[in-house]
Amino acid sequence: MHFAKPRSGLFCLALSILLLGAATGGRAESALPGGLIFNLDLQHIEDGLIPCKTPYPLYVPLDGLETAKVHDRTLLLFAGKAQGLDIPHSILLDPDGRGWVVSLRFFPVSDGLVLTQSNGETGYAIRVEDGAVRVSIQTGNSTILLKESKETGITPCLSKWTQIDLEIRPAEAILSINRIRAATIPLPAPLDGKDMRIRLGGRANPPEPGFSGAIASLKILRQQ
Repeated sequence: MHFAKPRSGLFCLALSILLLGAATGGRAESALPGGLIFNLDLQHIEDGLIPCKTPYPLYVPLDGLETAKVHDRTLLLFAGKAQGLDIPHSILLDPDGRGWVVSLRFFPVSDGLVLTQSNGETGYAIRVEDGAVRVSIQTGNSTILLKESKETGITPCLSKWTQIDLEIRPAEAILSINRIRAATIPLPAPLDGKDMRIRLGGRANPPEPGFSGAIASLKILRQQ
């Protein structure tokens, strides 16, 4: 099915909501699709909207966030504090207990919050603390910390391009940095929740400053 180019940002958002609802139906009625479900297309930003390179239409409003073009690639720029980018919610982006993989390529120049997905009770957060990547996962009434150890070595990430791959399996979580496994930890319960909102950068509620730097790509995959 082919859709003509949307004429406005509001039209894009309305189309996304309608088509996502038609494609997924109710969560209780059918399993959510697997595979690559979110992939920001930063190279085709138009009218203040970032499209998503997946079979499911989704447009992310820039909402005043600045971009820069470096070596023919568009980057999202973050200036710390509470500045951030909200991803419009879709049931497709709710973890359902199956494997959940988040891949992020970024260039941090300061500590701070990088990415969160949460409904207040269940979720995860990726941060830069003391110049290193830290992950917290909240599931099964517990909060689990996933990070490198001094014994195995800490990968410094400030002022350099860093690739993060966070794989949250039903019984364990794995953090890879620059394609190398950095840490593994068991989980008390699978990551499963509704209304799981995704945000890049800092937040105002609860208040936590975000990192300063740039993001080049963000992908989310639901394992089959």
